[in-house]
Amino acid sequence: MNWFLVTVSMSVLWILFSQLNELRNANEGCCKSKSCGKHSFDKFLWNGTLTVAIIFTLMLCFKMYMLYTKKAIMATPEGRVLGAVNQGVEMMFG
Repeated sequence: MNWFLVTVSMSVLWILFSQLNELRNANEGCCKSKSCGKHSFDKFLWNGTLTVAIIFTLMLCFKMYMLYTKKAIMATPEGRVLGAVNQGVEMMFG
């Protein structure tokens, strides 16, 4: 998966969610009647945006976790041996 695309999509979704949340909590203009954000499409869009943004955020956090823990493991002597063994297997079997 393209992690740059995940990061951009995650950012856009969080911005969209914040705008939907502002609309939902607005008390001025067309929302004085408290009808803004009460329709099923608005609720679906609000919940869907929040869910997908959370999923992309967790994916990015997991990627960063795996990236930095792998570097931390490779910094130990046991990790270097394990890395050399895996590299040797890849060289032999492609």
